[in-house]
Amino acid sequence: MTSSVHVLSSKRLHPIETFSVPKRVPLSTRLQCSLPIPLLTRALELILAEGYAQWCGQLQFAKYDQERAKTDHTLRYGRALLEYGSPADPGVEFVVAHCDEPLASESYFPTRDPDVRLWDAGRASARGLIPTSPPLALYNLVDYDGLPGVIVQLTTFACGGMTLVTFVKDWALAARSLLNGREILEQPKAIFDPSRIDSGAAGDIDTPKRDQAIVETSRKLPINRNDWWAAPSGGETPAWGLGLTTIPDELKTSGHDIERGSDRIWESCPSTVRLSKSDTLQAFLWMLVLRGRQSHFIQHQDQTANLNITLGVRERLTPALSPTFLGSPIFMARVEVDVASSKLTLQTLASSIRNTLTLFTPATYAVPCLLHDMAFEVCPYRIWGAFLGRRNSIVTSWLRLGVYEIDFGTGGARAVEAVMPSMDGCIQVMDAPPKAAGGGSRWYENGIVASLHLREDVMKNVLEDPLLAAVLQGDKPIIDT
Repeated sequence: MTSSVHVLSSKRLHPIETFSVPKRVPLSTRLQCSLPIPLLTRALELILAEGYAQWCGQLQFAKYDQERAKTDHTLRYGRALLEYGSPADPGVEFVVAHCDEPLASESYFPTRDPDVRLWDAGRASARGLIPTSPPLALYNLVDYDGLPGVIVQLTTFACGGMTLVTFVKDWALAARSLLNGREILEQPKAIFDPSRIDSGAAGDIDTPKRDQAIVETSRKLPINRNDWWAAPSGGETPAWGLGLTTIPDELKTSGHDIERGSDRIWESCPSTVRLSKSDTLQAFLWMLVLRGRQSHFIQHQDQTANLNITLGVRERLTPALSPTFLGSPIFMARVEVDVASSKLTLQTLASSIRNTLTLFTPATYAVPCLLHDMAFEVCPYRIWGAFLGRRNSIVTSWLRLGVYEIDFGTGGARAVEAVMPSMDGCIQVMDAPPKAAGGGSRWYENGIVASLHLREDVMKNVLEDPLLAAVLQGDKPIIDT
């Protein structure tokens, strides 16, 4: 289908400031819209000068230095480096586009009946809303010179609506300040200092050799280490590497569903297991996927299946990283269950999830050991923490991020969409839109929206599952025993 989005302009933006000493930081007019483009442009330039100049910098790989790398982990092979604070910085690519269709069209963000709890997300598309040119720095692990590390696209629609592909809360604050006639901003509280993550690593990561005892602790953790360069046995592409046709569907749950279902699972679990509502929600979604794949498990005589959960580093270090720390330091933890067992229940799934997560609390010292291990990787981007396919799923949470609280001066967002790769087993959960101003005080009170990407045959099984049908009909809670 041809995109109805037309790019009107594309330019590089830089901070409004006087350049000083460049910084090198290693990295672990036909427009009809409620906000004028010049105001948003100015707001972005202001915020780039007030704490976000690094977004304008040059992302690259540090030059490998075999001798210096013995005492400086940031100079080892394949380590990312961000250089910024110079007039030569590539800047942030700022794209302005227009769509001839209304925002609420079937092609983009169709208006849904609030009572509809399951819909085919594949009907809507982000085509044209994600900039494709220029490419990002290191998009192919080679080219970077002059290429931006951040691209922002504003797309206006025929109805006057607007999409902002990159949301920044401080950018919204700057826009509101300009709308109120103020251009002098408070210094943002955002912290850009990747070395704080490195400082949380166990042992000394700047020595020539890794601490074997620490590495052994790290390798015992339930984390996949998939070598992307390893040749598959027999010379054939493994199942998880094949391109698969998938159907993305979205499932909306209510806060009442989650509250009621969590209580039922808690009642049936041992008193020694303390489950969260997030545990029980993920268990339910994983159960749907496992039931949908059951025939494949039997056909291939699979014994186990994995759920790879995205976990944040910041709250798992001591001291914890500030909530205003910029970046997304994450890793994948593997939850493994026996799919050949007849005792596979929501309780066992939720308990398995919780037992895995407890291995990564600050008290276990697991994440510092993992960071030490990572610092000595021969080639960091060679090792993948998870993959997809018949026995594997990945779940990513956008809960509690306050995405609907972002206000550029004209009210909150009408819709927030996660652009995720449509691959078999990819699951993403996020907050549902608030039902009223302020919404609920707990993360689940407004409900959540879960996006499931599955093979066509597996998705068909899921949609025909009596468990899901009972939930959609309101006969039982979203999570039941």
